[in-house]
Amino acid sequence: MGSRRAWMVSLVVVLAACLVMVGCRKPRKFVLTKEQQQQIQEALLEKVPEVEHPVGALFDGGVRLVGVDLEKDAVKPGQRLKVTWVWEVVEDLPPGDWMIFVHFEHPGKKRTTHDHQAVGELHPVNKWKKGDVIRDEQTLDVAKDFPGGPARLYVGLFDEGAWRDRRENIRMKVTNGSEPTVNLDKEGRLHAATVKIDGKPGRTSAATHTKARSHRVYRAASSPVIDGKLDEVLWRSARPTAPFVQPHGQVLSPKWTTQGRLLWDDQNLYVGLSGRDDDVTNTNTTHDSTLWEQDVFEVYLDPGSDGKEYIELQVTPTGAVFDALFVTHRKPRWQDAAKYEITGLEAKAFAEGTVNDASGAPDKKWSVEIKIPWASLPGMSGPPKAGDEMAANLYRIDLKTSSRAGFMGAWSPAGGDFHNTTGFGKLTFLASSTPPRPVQRPVPPGAAPKAVPAKGERPLVRGKKLAPRVPKAVPAARPGSESKPSEQRPIPRLAPSVQKALRSGALKNTRRRAAPAPKAPVKP
Repeated sequence: MGSRRAWMVSLVVVLAACLVMVGCRKPRKFVLTKEQQQQIQEALLEKVPEVEHPVGALFDGGVRLVGVDLEKDAVKPGQRLKVTWVWEVVEDLPPGDWMIFVHFEHPGKKRTTHDHQAVGELHPVNKWKKGDVIRDEQTLDVAKDFPGGPARLYVGLFDEGAWRDRRENIRMKVTNGSEPTVNLDKEGRLHAATVKIDGKPGRTSAATHTKARSHRVYRAASSPVIDGKLDEVLWRSARPTAPFVQPHGQVLSPKWTTQGRLLWDDQNLYVGLSGRDDDVTNTNTTHDSTLWEQDVFEVYLDPGSDGKEYIELQVTPTGAVFDALFVTHRKPRWQDAAKYEITGLEAKAFAEGTVNDASGAPDKKWSVEIKIPWASLPGMSGPPKAGDEMAANLYRIDLKTSSRAGFMGAWSPAGGDFHNTTGFGKLTFLASSTPPRPVQRPVPPGAAPKAVPAKGERPLVRGKKLAPRVPKAVPAARPGSESKPSEQRPIPRLAPSVQKALRSGALKNTRRRAAPAPKAPVKP
């Protein structure tokens, strides 16, 4: 009996272990409701419909954009625009974590991104099958500060997983770009339709910053010690940048306050970055690896200010470095771009807390200090001249986990694409070594310096005569109430000599009370 019971207990343990293993290997799938399933079925069409704006672009030979329908051809800033895309799957899709990207853009002025999965995120691209015709309805929120005039709708398919995990921008290419209705821009994006923005942009929220920023960089009086701490007087005298915002301009929470400081001399550009952080984390210590997946500061420098041959530099809280040279927008691939090494680069990090350890008290902040030799930058053999300008941007990435929201911050808001050089800020290099301070006006020759009133004295005012102070009259002591001079309290606001005279009786109060009337005699 005992052996049978032991056998049953062992069987239960084994079954439980198998269930745990199966549960770990096969996560619970997302189950659609009947309404959601009906919504997908209504979006799958039996045949290709007619569209208002036919396109016919074929992506990687597998997906064809039939065209797009617009709810209206003109919209005002702050309104919504309904867009309906029609897709046809002609061949099986290539492997990848595909997603639809949509850019709503006023060329050279503003771009908003509206990436999504089809049918309200219910029917991802990876579930599309050969022969499917999908009607994908999307509603765009037009920004309140969107400039008036023509706005273009760009669309395409990109590998969202490659961008999320490796920041690699992989897009399906249009294979029939020679057709008249297929209009591609320089970035290979498909121009699907044009919408008129009718009216002037409305007021933007005070908590939103969308304009490219500028910053004045002063000369360093001496070379800072590269230790990541930014505690030298030299750094405190440097002008701080504007606080970082989110990539699209929304203000960061004060608990993530981030700023930068920059200095320069004839040999190097010095960059200091610091930000608050309650959990400083980056376990990746390999040079030129995917450091951006966790906490990191990033510096982008475009010496020619033309989007060509620009530098990307990243530093983690442990001091790991990623440095790369891109010939143009995200080209070559980051793995090839990272083969470039910035000669003479020095970068150090410092954290007020415990890096990669969330078990103790919350961390406070972390910072980096970077020295970049001018001669190592593309197109530069020496320092800039006073007054020269350079396109640049500064970024910060904070790790997103199941318990922490994480965030991305930018000095100059350039949108979700960190390589968008058109949204970079502007650095102006000045000859002065410190920011100018208020200068006092010189005293004209022969003029007396301005007198500073002593403590307790009344200041002189031009055009007004200062009347002398008159001491208040002090009532005489009653007969029989005299006391010794040492026992009397000092009289305020009188000169010591006057107080002494009053105590000695040399000065008497001239005010006398009227003598009381004699009392009437009392009758016996």
